[in-house]
Amino acid sequence: MNARRPGHRGVTLLAVSVIAALMAGCAAPSPASPSITAVPATTALATPDATLPISPGSPAPAPTPTAVPDPEDLVMEQLFLAIGNPDTGSESEAWTAFNQTLKDAIGGGGDEARIRATAGVVLDYLAAARAALAAASPRPTTPVVPAPSPPLVPWDWMQEWDAMVTAIAEGVVTMRDGGIAADVNMISAGSTHMNNALLDHFYPPNTWTSPDGLVSYASGTRLGDPPGNAFDRQADTFWSAGERPLPGWIEVDLGTPRTIEGIRLLTSQDTAGPTAHQVSGRTADGREVILAEFQGETTDNQWLEQTLATPQADIRYVRVTTSASPSLAAWREIEVTTAP
Repeated sequence: MNARRPGHRGVTLLAVSVIAALMAGCAAPSPASPSITAVPATTALATPDATLPISPGSPAPAPTPTAVPDPEDLVMEQLFLAIGNPDTGSESEAWTAFNQTLKDAIGGGGDEARIRATAGVVLDYLAAARAALAAASPRPTTPVVPAPSPPLVPWDWMQEWDAMVTAIAEGVVTMRDGGIAADVNMISAGSTHMNNALLDHFYPPNTWTSPDGLVSYASGTRLGDPPGNAFDRQADTFWSAGERPLPGWIEVDLGTPRTIEGIRLLTSQDTAGPTAHQVSGRTADGREVILAEFQGETTDNQWLEQTLATPQADIRYVRVTTSASPSLAAWREIEVTTAP
C-alpha cells in the first residue's frame, strides 16, 4: 500500500461516533444538512496549450502527459468521500449528513426520503470505490516475511479492499434501515459491522512472536487481536480472524521438531453453539498428520483438551483449524504439550 493508507488511530471513531451521537442529545432535531451529490473521480486528459508560441516550420510541442491516478488512490479518494479519513478520525460531508438523519430519526424527526437520499450518497461513493478496484490491473500479492513452510496464501490487496468496501456498504444499508425504523439497536448493529470491516481488512497478515519465542501466523487477523495473543498465557486476551468465512486457522512454529503429547485449547466465542475444530501437525519436510479433533457444543472460556494415545514425533508446525462455529474463528489460548 502507498503512503495514503490509513493507520488504525481513527478507525473506530467513524463508525462508533454514530452511536455516541445518537445517545447524546439526539432528541432535538438539528437543521437539515446541505444536499450532497457524489461525483466519481475522473482523469483529465492533457491538451496542448493554444497560447504557446510556435516557430514557423518547427514541430508542435508534444502535450504534457497527465499521470494516471494510482488505483489505490482512487479507492481511497472515494472511501474518504464516503465516510471520511480513518487515519485522522475526520468525517466526510456525506457521512455527517447521513449521521444527522439517523439522529433525527431517533429523536422523533426522521424523514425516510432524506434518510434514503443521504445513505444513497454514501453508497454511491462506495460503489465508485468498488468500480475503481474492478478497473485496476491485478497487483502482485504481498508475501509474508518470514514465510512459513509451506508459505501462507499471499495477501491480495484488491480482494481484501473489495471485501472491506462491500462490508462497509452492508453496514450503511443496515444503519439506513434502522433509521427508517427508528431502531437504535439496528443502527448499532450496522455500525458494528462497518467498524469490523475497517478492523479486519486494512492490514496485511504478519507473523507474531510470543514471549516464549514461538512464531505464529493465521488465516486472518482483526486489528488488536493478533495471533500472538493465543500463545501469551493470558486468558483475557485472544486472537480473532475477524469476520471472514470459515474455515479459519492459526498456526505456530515450534522452532525445532518436537514430540507432541497433548493439546489444550481455550475457546473464545461470542455465541455458544456447535463447533468443529481440527488440530494438525506438520513436519519440517511437509508431511502432515492429524493430532486431535473436537466437535460438539462449546461456549466461551471453555478448555478443550486431548492427550494423544500415541505421541507424535518430529512435528515442527501445529495448526488449529475451525471449520464450524456460531462465532468467529478465535482462541484465547493454545497450549501444545511436548515431550521433555
